[in-house]
Amino acid sequence: MACGVIRSSKGLGAVVVIVSMAALAPWSFVSVSPSAPRANLKGSSVIEIKTGSGAANPHMVRGTNGSSMGIVALAVASMATLTVARRKSKGISSIKVKRDAVFNIQEADDFVAIKVDTPTPPSHREFMSDHAGSGASTGIRFRQNFKEQPEHLLNQQVQMELTASHAYQAMAAYFDRADVALPGFKEWASNQSEEEREHAEKFIEYINLRGGRYVPLDIPEPVTTEFSSALGAMEEALKMEINVNHSLLDIHKVASDAADAQLCDFLESEFLEEQVESISEIAHTMRKLTRAGPGLGEYEVDKDLH
Repeated sequence: MACGVIRSSKGLGAVVVIVSMAALAPWSFVSVSPSAPRANLKGSSVIEIKTGSGAANPHMVRGTNGSSMGIVALAVASMATLTVARRKSKGISSIKVKRDAVFNIQEADDFVAIKVDTPTPPSHREFMSDHAGSGASTGIRFRQNFKEQPEHLLNQQVQMELTASHAYQAMAAYFDRADVALPGFKEWASNQSEEEREHAEKFIEYINLRGGRYVPLDIPEPVTTEFSSALGAMEEALKMEINVNHSLLDIHKVASDAADAQLCDFLESEFLEEQVESISEIAHTMRKLTRAGPGLGEYEVDKDLH
């Protein structure tokens, strides 16, 4: 229907042009009476129009000046009329195209309706189950020469390392208090806390490397958060480091009995030597504090640590 409207608008423009030409035709031609013929003027022409019987009709002379003005007027009027017709037809056709487009969709002769079933979206639980991927509990697991007892001891070691980190953090807060004011000891305790936390992360990565599972355990609060002096804090730190080292040696013994050479090498290269050095460092600091004494002696030792 829209195409029909557009075609009708073009036909209307053509009809308007023809009517305009017919209306302006008398202005373009001048009739000359046969009884009074004129001599041909310069720039004029004579046209004879014959009828079917062969007799000549009256002469019609078209003057050059008059014909030029008539043709120009005819062209201008035709272009203006056609422009107006096109504008009107464009507006009408665009409206009818939109209106008929909706209407024609409902006509069975023009379109064939195809009903497509819309799938029901899955629930959240179904979506998570379908996209669980490698995070599901049925993922691939691999173990080689990694017994359950070393795995259990490594999980306990993670708990011990995080407990030591918590205790060192509490110790750093104690040294940072205004009534204690030992910035060197505070910095040392903070570094120890960070180091113990890194040890726990290494053990977790190793458990995953061997195909085991990390089982988080509760981290207890520090047993002691108040100290009588810097020497008393160092004594607590020494006990804690010795306990950690003893636990590492137990894991090494179990791994050795299970012929797990890789775990033995991991403990020896990453922890045992470092643990012995940490114990020796704390013992040296305690000896300095004992020799220097409390008060000003603590201040001097604190400057060495800062």
